[in-house]
Amino acid sequence: MIKLIKSNIHKDRSVLIAFMLIMIISSAILEISLFLGVYDKRYDRITEEMNTGDGVSFFYGDSDTVRGIMEDMSEVESFNIIDIILPADMTFTLNGSDKEKKFSDVMYFDVERYASFEDFFFVEKDDSISSDFIYLNVYTAYYNGIGIGDVMHLHSVNFGEYDLTVAGIYEDFMAGNPYSYLSAIVDDDTYGMIKNRSDELEASGTEFANRRFMNYTFADGVSLDDGVMKINDTVNAAGIPIDGYAASLAKAGYVSALHIISAFMTSLAVIIMVICLIMMVFTVNNNIDRDIRNIGALRAVGYTVSNIRAALCLEFMGLGVIGTVMGIGLSYALFPVLEKSLIRQISGMIWEKRFHPELTFSLVAAYIMIVPAVVFLATARIKKLHPATALRFGLASNSFRIRCALLQHQDRHDQFSDHAPGRFSGCVYLYHLQG
Repeated sequence: MIKLIKSNIHKDRSVLIAFMLIMIISSAILEISLFLGVYDKRYDRITEEMNTGDGVSFFYGDSDTVRGIMEDMSEVESFNIIDIILPADMTFTLNGSDKEKKFSDVMYFDVERYASFEDFFFVEKDDSISSDFIYLNVYTAYYNGIGIGDVMHLHSVNFGEYDLTVAGIYEDFMAGNPYSYLSAIVDDDTYGMIKNRSDELEASGTEFANRRFMNYTFADGVSLDDGVMKINDTVNAAGIPIDGYAASLAKAGYVSALHIISAFMTSLAVIIMVICLIMMVFTVNNNIDRDIRNIGALRAVGYTVSNIRAALCLEFMGLGVIGTVMGIGLSYALFPVLEKSLIRQISGMIWEKRFHPELTFSLVAAYIMIVPAVVFLATARIKKLHPATALRFGLASNSFRIRCALLQHQDRHDQFSDHAPGRFSGCVYLYHLQG
């Protein structure tokens, strides 16, 4: 039976090479789509560890008034208010370039204020830069092609100009995606200058950039959306402009685009896999038609139909598992490159570089379960095949009586002549096997 497998692989070399290539491609695409699903779980795990809260709000006004409102609300379990600066017209150029980019909708923190709101998750950091520095969140840095050591020239009509060196890139899980305000952390001296200028602009009524950032946690049983709505309504009623959103909406800003990409890649991988399974069915049927007499010989010497079907299954099982493992290996090699060049600027998050056995082994196990089922269905036609039928007539007929009837229509003298004694004796022998 091993010779039958080797013979099939040799005869179907070009088809099986194409089959393996398709398995490699589909497995790699499917594994990458599974990697994208890991971001969702990672976001939940880290935000729970940091206790970033159930919602965030931005407001302009007296923080003591808002603090009193929050303390009186039974729906709120805890909250935190941080001063931020939100210039309206900030732009930047990079490393002396003339190309100017918008840098509005960026909240400026100093290190101490940011640490009171969220833990630092640095992706890259240069501790040798101790003054005139800026830390950027992952989305801002990778979307704009900014790296450690780059010099950003910040410019604003109202706030002036600042030359800051990028000293760190960090993950921000509440203000680091394309659908929200973005965070940036500057050194204490720079923050002090921006703050003083903001106070002057506010006193003159030119620009109101002094804002407050607030995150909060609700009591058990409070709906996130309802809780955020009540906070906004209550604070607005007190004459303080405020806007906010629930943590679930913040999460959507990070992972929704990845969900769409993952669904597309999964659909593509499934279509390719279906094509691969159709190829498998046609190849198995072709092998049966071509080697039916070999199959009959195996049956004649004692091999069961189950043995032969297992041999045909092992042929594709071996090649498929090899192709799947190679595809998974390819995905582990390609995804870090894809993640750094594309995913970070879409999601604002990074991928933890580690082995994911729950994804890898489940993909291999799924293939091992699918192949036997497909081969079993494709080989159903040989389930009741008699060895004598296979040896003499192939699959053209399952009735020896039909074959003998055709012989009886030939010339009787021809049947009993000395030139063709084997035909008559063979017919009689096979007739007895059938009957």
